[in-house]
Amino acid sequence: MALLLPAEGTNQAVVASEMRAQAPLGLIGLLIWTVTATGLWLSFRATASPRWLADVWLAAVLIQNATLLVLIRIFLRERPSDTEVNSKWLLPMLILYPMMTLMLVLGPWVLMRGAPPAAQMLGIALIPWSLAVSVLTTSAAQPVPAIGLASVALSGAAFALYSGMPHGLLWALFLLVACASMVALRSEARRNVIDAVTRQLAVEAAAADVRQALAVAAAERQAKARFIASASHDLKQPLAAARLWSRISQDTPPGPAQLQATAKADQAFSAAIGLVDSMIDHMRLEAGAEVARIGGVPVGPILLAAAETSAPAAAEIGLAIRVVPSRLVAAADPALLRRAIDNLVANAIRHSGGKRLLLGARRAAGGIAIWAIDDGCGVAPADQDEIFEDYAQGSNAGRGGFGIGLASVRRLLALMHGKASLDPRWQKGAAFRLWLPPADTAVQAVAA
Repeated sequence: MALLLPAEGTNQAVVASEMRAQAPLGLIGLLIWTVTATGLWLSFRATASPRWLADVWLAAVLIQNATLLVLIRIFLRERPSDTEVNSKWLLPMLILYPMMTLMLVLGPWVLMRGAPPAAQMLGIALIPWSLAVSVLTTSAAQPVPAIGLASVALSGAAFALYSGMPHGLLWALFLLVACASMVALRSEARRNVIDAVTRQLAVEAAAADVRQALAVAAAERQAKARFIASASHDLKQPLAAARLWSRISQDTPPGPAQLQATAKADQAFSAAIGLVDSMIDHMRLEAGAEVARIGGVPVGPILLAAAETSAPAAAEIGLAIRVVPSRLVAAADPALLRRAIDNLVANAIRHSGGKRLLLGARRAAGGIAIWAIDDGCGVAPADQDEIFEDYAQGSNAGRGGFGIGLASVRRLLALMHGKASLDPRWQKGAAFRLWLPPADTAVQAVAA
């Protein structure tokens, strides 16, 4: 019943799983060993010399067994993780199981030296049985060390030769053969158990992967269902408006009123085209059809261009866009970076409800951080972890859009070896941050 270090090459998960499965048998082994040790003490105490040493031996055995019994009960109740099994629970076994082996080694010398020869032979006959119980009731992935089995067998063989008992040499040979058999059994059992547990863990891991993949697929189906419903609703609005203004234009005599109706129809068609374009862009990103051509890109001109393009739409809702001049140069694709910033500005115009939007860039974390900060309604804490996910729309967002603008920003930044994030520390609106490598890493990024 000795347990030392994890067997070399044995996976920790295999060890932990097999120890959990073997723990109930460990309880049975402890009970058998306790009863056997007590019976031997009762049988040999009267002839033991000195008797007090036999009493100390039994007390040590009972204390060790009780301690192990409590530990195994706690182990079964807590069901520790693989890491906890290997880091926390092996240590007491490292101490207690070798001590138990020591008690088996000392048993014949403490109990049987003054006993009659017949009783000595009976005690020696119990040693192979104790070896078999040790092999069968301890973890096969963490087996009884061969040195522990050999120590017990050699101790019994030495006692058989020393005591002068009848046929002592035959008994000694019998113990050595029994020990060799137990070692072979131990090795074969360990190999079979490790193979079986490894296969079981592989099946469980595959099943967990399948469950996770099914959950992801279900979430994607739900997200795309919401996307289709949103697309159907949001595309109908500008198309219906375009149809209405087109009819009004046809029914109105030439003049200012007809020109106004025609302009309104054109705006509605432009809005519908913009929605379709955003859908197509996102689908290309989702399909991996976009390729980044990374080089040194001045950030300031792109911020100014994005602000100028979006200024009319921002002015309609009373949003003022301010750009902080910047001379920083990032490693990026200029077209993809412009699309990412346009999406951030469009998101602020459509959803922020604020009056001011600040665009700027500064050095941060060994790269270039581009900020889009507004003073609007912000992003609810519950939405912050998934605001960049596909088809996700924050609970503070107003109607309009498909929930793909920020998801596209995340994908665009990933293509350029950058990251998109939301700064949760900003309390008076929302602060979106795009991080890109500096221009001097453009060559390395292209190589990668």
